[in-house]
Amino acid sequence: MSKQSKKEGDIRSENPLYQLCVFDDRRGTEEGNEDDKVLVAWPSTRASSELASVVGLAQAMISFMSNFEPEEPCSSINTTRQLWALHQLEPHIWYLMLEDKQLLGASLREAAIKAVLQRLALLLRLLHGPMDALLAKDSTGAAARQLLKANVTEFMDRFLQGRAGGPPPDDARPQATCAPTTTTHRDGPLWQ
Repeated sequence: MSKQSKKEGDIRSENPLYQLCVFDDRRGTEEGNEDDKVLVAWPSTRASSELASVVGLAQAMISFMSNFEPEEPCSSINTTRQLWALHQLEPHIWYLMLEDKQLLGASLREAAIKAVLQRLALLLRLLHGPMDALLAKDSTGAAARQLLKANVTEFMDRFLQGRAGGPPPDDARPQATCAPTTTTHRDGPLWQ
C-alpha cells in the first residue's frame, strides 16, 4: 500500500494514522487478564496484547503524572513519533487516541485531538448513558463492547473521511423532502 493512500485515511493500513481506545482502569487487574480493560478499540484489527501494552503505558503515565497534578489527570503525551491524547468523562473510564505524526506528515493540534475525544465521549454517553450503568448490566462487559464497537467504528470512519478532505458519506447528508433550490454565484450554482 502506498504512503499516499495511508495519508488519505485508509483504515485498512497496517499502521493507521489514528488509533482509538476506550478503557476501564478497574478491569483487567490480574496478570494475563490485562486485555479486559479495553472496552473498544479502533481499528479492531489490533492484537489484544498490543492494546494491553498501549493501555498499560497510558495508565502508567496517568499514575506518574498524578504525583505532580493530583487534581488534573494526564491529558496528553507528545513524543517525536506520536501524540497520545487522553480524556476522562467519567471516573475510571478513559478515552485514548494516538496520532502517528510520522505517517501523517503534519499533526493536528493537541487541542483538536482532545476535542475529538470529548465529542466521542459525549456522543457515547448520549446514546448509551453513563458507562458505569452500561457495565453494571453485564459484568463481563460483552454487551457494552458490542454497543460501543458499532458507534466507534462509524465515528472514526466519519472522522477520517473529514480529515482526508473528502465529502461525507451519502447517508451522512441531510435528506431533503423536496427538490433542492440553487442560487447562482459568479463561479456557478450553489446549493442552499
